[in-house]
Amino acid sequence: MAAAVPQAAAAAAVAVDPLQACLGVCGVSDVQAARFSGFHGITDVTHFSDFTPNENEGLVKSYNESLTARERAANRIGGYPQKRMKALLWYLRKKKILNSAFVHTEWTAQVMRDTMAEMDATIDMDQSDNKVLTKRPTQKFDRGIGYHNFKRLFKSYISSKDSAYGHGVSMAYLLRSRTPPQTFRDVAEQELFSIALSGTQFRKDNKALFTELQAVTLSTCVYPFLRKYEADEDGRNAWLTLIDQCEGADSSTLRVTEANNIISLEKGPKWSAGNRNNFPFPDYIGQLKDAYYTYSQERNGYDPESMVERMVGGIKAPNNQTMAIAIEKVKDDFKNDFDGAAQHLANKIIEVYGNDANSSNRNNRNVWNSRDGGRRRGGGRGRSRGGRGRGGGRGRGGRGDRSKTTFNGVDCSDVSVTFSNEDFSRMGDEGRKYVHRKREEAKAQGGGHDKNKRQIQEMSKQQDEDPDEVESGAKKQATGEKGAQNGNAFGRRSGKNG
Repeated sequence: MAAAVPQAAAAAAVAVDPLQACLGVCGVSDVQAARFSGFHGITDVTHFSDFTPNENEGLVKSYNESLTARERAANRIGGYPQKRMKALLWYLRKKKILNSAFVHTEWTAQVMRDTMAEMDATIDMDQSDNKVLTKRPTQKFDRGIGYHNFKRLFKSYISSKDSAYGHGVSMAYLLRSRTPPQTFRDVAEQELFSIALSGTQFRKDNKALFTELQAVTLSTCVYPFLRKYEADEDGRNAWLTLIDQCEGADSSTLRVTEANNIISLEKGPKWSAGNRNNFPFPDYIGQLKDAYYTYSQERNGYDPESMVERMVGGIKAPNNQTMAIAIEKVKDDFKNDFDGAAQHLANKIIEVYGNDANSSNRNNRNVWNSRDGGRRRGGGRGRSRGGRGRGGGRGRGGRGDRSKTTFNGVDCSDVSVTFSNEDFSRMGDEGRKYVHRKREEAKAQGGGHDKNKRQIQEMSKQQDEDPDEVESGAKKQATGEKGAQNGNAFGRRSGKNG
């Protein structure tokens, strides 16, 4: 008799209908689920997953309208279950995109809440942030010292573009390396490598990528190697070929040599007050930043103090007490903060020589924030909203390590970009304060950078949210790493691939 109990339990377990169980988590009763699936002829979860999330409203509406007045009280599917069913379809479609098998037991209340949060965030981004997406980089391909910056900007741009898959997927998956890493950094990177490189959606994305890549490489030295992909508009293989051509040992050695020549105080550029109109200060800082960023990508990078020493050593402003005091202050207060030193000196140059002394010929960009003299992530940032950090001092020491630009693994050296919810949460309060302070400093800068200032002001406004709320939103997405892995909008981060 005792042996019959486990057998009965096993039989009951087998008898569980997966679709009915999933709809039950959504708040749909067994009777409602049976009538709903019967009305539409839906046989199982796989059949249900053929519908898109946006079609769910029509499915529920037509079912409800089929009920008589007497039946509606007990059998009508209400608004809350309907939204949860939409989330279920969203989740099922995501599993298809990631080529991952679905097991009905993974659809739990927690996974459902995480999916609803991800779905709402993605829909919200599609309706608002889409209007301020990164524009196509104006910088053409550069095989030399500008290569790594070109690569960074292009990957960031592609990561901001919607894939034909929809569903919050970006085109970043096309830029992944040929082979996956042995260990994925996070769920987002794992999802990036799970998206199929075949099918209708892939072909559309691949053609779009080729168009974008062609626009920035045509008439450059690398395009002859990419021309063979024109007929098929094969963007992914064109991108991988570009990487192959530019990241070999010979190319690396040439870039390092070029960077060292700029970094050298003897051979490299110098800024002088007498020549300020022909060689503005932002151009001087920009060349140094390009060189340090290139070196950091090819080798291990320079320590911040030596970078500041090189910057100051190349400045010639004789017989000017204000500049002499500013240089001494940089040596004392900004010796480990290249960006802070450049910003302080730029402000003093404006004070002494006027706005024209800082009018850059480098596309009016804020050059001391546009390059990373240290380590950077390799991937592009996806579009999404960040948060606001308050405070952060501009004065002398005692307020933390001013040379620090990476917080909890998040690179914050370029504050003119839009950070994702995940990054804004992960960087912590210290990182958010740093970003806020740097943006305020950039906005306070005068002359010659109006376009860049407006860009930073726009991004600051987009990310002017309560950091607690941002962190809460990011945590909701992050919790999807459990079980079924509801990662952040997959494909949003391209990572160090390719």
